[in-house]
This record gives sequence, structure tokens and C-alpha cells, in this order.
Amino acid sequence: MVYDKRKRLEIFLKISRIFVILSFTVLFIASMVYLYMDEVTYNLIILLLMAAVIVVILLTGLLVYIVTNAYKTGKINKTLALLVNRFIKLVIPIATVLGELFKMDKNIIRGFFVDINNIVVNSIGPKCECDQALILVPHCLQWAECGYKVTHNPYNCKSCGKCDIAKVLELADRYHIKLCIASGGTMARKAIQENKPKVIISVACNRDLISGILDVDDIPVIAIENSTPQGPCINTQVDSNKVEEAIKQVVRDLKLGVRR
Repeated sequence: MVYDKRKRLEIFLKISRIFVILSFTVLFIASMVYLYMDEVTYNLIILLLMAAVIVVILLTGLLVYIVTNAYKTGKINKTLALLVNRFIKLVIPIATVLGELFKMDKNIIRGFFVDINNIVVNSIGPKCECDQALILVPHCLQWAECGYKVTHNPYNCKSCGKCDIAKVLELADRYHIKLCIASGGTMARKAIQENKPKVIISVACNRDLISGILDVDDIPVIAIENSTPQGPCINTQVDSNKVEEAIKQVVRDLKLGVRR
């Protein structure tokens, strides 16, 4: 299912309102305790707690404004992008819990944060050499009935055209980018540890993309959502044009050629 950006932004703003309401609730309770207690030390503690909650509310409001504006315009100041990057990685787990608690669509929530992550990464503008980038794609991109195993060796692909593996492999080959077709998070993490990329171009469902973004905290990830016309985890598809755009965006000096 495809969700438009407006719906994703609405969900983010709804979660933000819930967070602010909860913060005000804590502030109200703290205020009541402060007004009706006499002990000086205890009052001081409550006063400090109230001040902390007010600061959190103000900062949250400011950051929500910045994120909302960035989402609408598709860009953000580079300095603010670094701040928002830390903010979203802190907020994602909270937003997920609030979404589950209030019966919101988790795919919309995750999709919003995937979009914001890409805006932040684009604004920061990471650059690297060809051999410092890594393309990660899920094994479910491969045709389910294919008899050739490509997770350990992508070049086992016979380019039959029944899935998008050949398209991504051709791009990796043409631009001299390392490619890993991962069967799961463990294999993806291993590929990252072995290759030590400076930038990752990741193709996956939004759930796995969010998990990966949180896992590799110190590496920029350009996240590309796959499509699931036959349902999740089977015969998924990806727009290879988006993969190529990501390559051109992050690789400093493109060197065309064939590695095979």
C-alpha cells in the first residue's frame, strides 16, 4: 500500500500533539503537587521537574515546527539537519509506542520518518568514493521461484528479467559500488562491518529501513522503500531510477565501467 506525504505528515503531527498533551499532563500534576505541599526541599524538586517539562515542551514544539517545515519543503539548513537527525532517532521509538497505543497505522509512521531521514541526509550532503558506498537490498527482491542463490554471490543472477535484482546489480556494476543482497538484519550488519562504508543506499520495507537507520547511527543512510504488489517479503520491487539517483547524489567522482 502506498501512502501520500500528506497522510504521513498528519500522523506525525498527531503523535506530536499526543506527546505535548502528555507533557502538559505531567506539568499539571507537578503543579498541583507543588501548590499543595509545604516541604521546601520537595517543592524545589517539583519546581525543577516543572521547569524541565516546560523546556521539553518548548524544544519539542520548536523541533516539530522545524521537521514539519522541512517535510513540506523537502530541505533543511545543514546545521539544523544535524540537530533533527539526533531528534528523529530519539523520537522514532517513542512515536512507535504512541502509535501502537493509539491504534495508528505503523506503516505511515515509519514512512514519515523514512522521508525525514532522506531529507536530512540530502541536506547534510555526504560524499564518498565509489568503493566507500554500499548498496543493501533485501533477498525478497529476487523472484521467489528462482533457483539461483544470490545472497552470497549477486553475480549468480542470470538477468532473466523476472525481478529487479538484475537492474540493481547492473547499477552497482556500472558505478563500481559494492552490493549486498541480505537475507536479514544480521547479514546486513555483517556486510556493513566488513565493508565499513561511509554511505549506505538501502532498499527495504519501511520497517526494516527504520531498524537499519537506528542500527547504523554514525553512517548516513539513503532509504528507498520497496513496493509489495504481492504482499510483504515476496517478489518485492524497487524503482531502479531512485537507486541510481542516490548513487549520483553521494558518489564524488563517478567512474563508469564493468567489473565482471
